[in-house]
Order: sequence, then structure tokens, then C-alpha cells
Amino acid sequence: MIPLSDGPSRLALLKKTTAFFVSSAWTMKRHSNETFDLEITHRGFRCFVACIDAKVLNYISSSEIIERQRNSFHQFKIKLGATHIAVFNLPIPGVSFEKAAESGALIFHVDELNEIAKADRFFEILPATFTTREELLLQGNVDLCVSIADRYRKQGDTQNAVNWLKKTIVDKPAISIANRKLYQLYMEMGNFDLAEDIALKALVKNPKHTEYLGIMKKLSELKGDIREASEWEKRRLDASMKAPDFDSIIKRQKSQFPNSSKSKIMEVPTLLPHAANKTDKSRRLSLLNFTLKTFMDWRK
Repeated sequence: MIPLSDGPSRLALLKKTTAFFVSSAWTMKRHSNETFDLEITHRGFRCFVACIDAKVLNYISSSEIIERQRNSFHQFKIKLGATHIAVFNLPIPGVSFEKAAESGALIFHVDELNEIAKADRFFEILPATFTTREELLLQGNVDLCVSIADRYRKQGDTQNAVNWLKKTIVDKPAISIANRKLYQLYMEMGNFDLAEDIALKALVKNPKHTEYLGIMKKLSELKGDIREASEWEKRRLDASMKAPDFDSIIKRQKSQFPNSSKSKIMEVPTLLPHAANKTDKSRRLSLLNFTLKTFMDWRK
């Protein structure tokens, strides 16, 4: 990432960028962050903006700028599900947007910010095609992609609906509403194999996701495989079971036998007198044995 400086030229750029977004009716938040200045939202579209002083060109080559912005872009996309944009106050020699876009970096000259404002039109009328820049701005935003997919779906254009939902699923560590929407769309199309693929990929990310375990049961029933359906149902029920609250178990036992020295109250091993002189390793082992025993008793 490119660290931000507080030079006069960068502050002037920040002021100009802020004024642009405010005049375009975007909601603005100011941050003190070494990698971005502004968090902006507009009708669900969310991105982070870093205003970078051109003096960084004195010590960073064009290729390094692209690489650092590419890394920054992907980190924001994975962690926050939002786009990260770099705005420079001067054009970067030897760097075209196409070259930066191929590396997955969003780099703008301040005079090009009108491209971002065009995102607003995606909530009004769907364009026939999207530019490379517009594609990159949109694909990191789950809610916006789902909104666009829903409108394509209502128009009967299922292929474009599928494509926009896929944009929000690829390389995403978490399960989102897009997974559910894409599964429903495949089911409506009668493509059970692709619907099953969506459910299985979701379970790879979260093996105990009860909704998708239930979906796998339903799909197995549709295929007529009752045995497989029962296995998925068993997994769903197991995932639905809550782990025991050991603190509550101990408190309940103590309340039932407050004064009996002969009662079989289960104490945490580390609290027992004879455990006071044990090493940390043995205490951890004793606690593990206690936890396993309590869990097995609870399962009975």
C-alpha cells in the first residue's frame, strides 16, 4: 500500500475530491487512516477513497504504484466487501487505466471522478454494456450486484442475472445473500446440478450452515435418494445442536448441593486444590479431560 502524506497538495486534492462527492449527493465519512481518506456511500454503493500526493512519484515507480494499489484493492474487497480507489492529483506517467484495471487496481486522476458518479445510473436504467472501469467498481459490492441481477431476472434475462450474482461469490470467504439468490435462480431454471454445486460450495465455506444442509436434503429427495437425504438431515440436526454451557452446568450443580461434601459436583480441574502444583501443561490436559467428560455426559 502507498502511505498517505499530509502535504499541502494532498490536502488540496482531498478537499477537491470531497467537494466532488458531496456535490454528487454521496454520503461522506472522513477517516484518519494510513491507507484511505474517505468512506463514501450512495444508495448502497460503498467504497473507500485514498487521495495520494503526486510526490510519491519521486520515490515509487509506476509498476510499484499499480502493485500496491492492486494489493490494497483486494484486501478491501476481501475484508470489507467494498472497493478501494486511489485518486491522484496528477496523471501518472506510463500508467493507463487499462493497464491498472488488468491488475485489479482502481487508479483515477481527480478529473476522472465523474466515472464513479455514473454508478448512480445503475439504480435507474440498466445499460446494455459496462466499461472495464464500471465493472471493477461494481463487482466488489454484493448488494448492488444482487439488485442488478434481480432486475435482469425480472426482465427475463436469466443469463445476465446469473453472471452478476457470480461476480459477488467468486473468491469471497463468506456466504452472502448472493449465494441464496443464485441457488434460487438455478432452481427456477430447473438446473438442479448447478443448484447443488452452489450449496456444496457454501458448505465448504461453512460445513455447519443449517440452511444449506437442509437444501442438500431437499435436493437429494428431488433426486429420489432417500438414504442420502436422511444423511443430510442427520448432519443438519447435529449442526443445530447447541454446545453445552459448562458454567451453567456447574452453577446448577452447586445450587442443588450447596453444603454436601459427598456430592458429585463437577469442578473445573484447575480450581481443585490438588491441581494447584501441577504444571500449566498438566492443568490444560486436566481441563480438557473434564470438558470431554462433561460433553459426553451432556450427549447422553
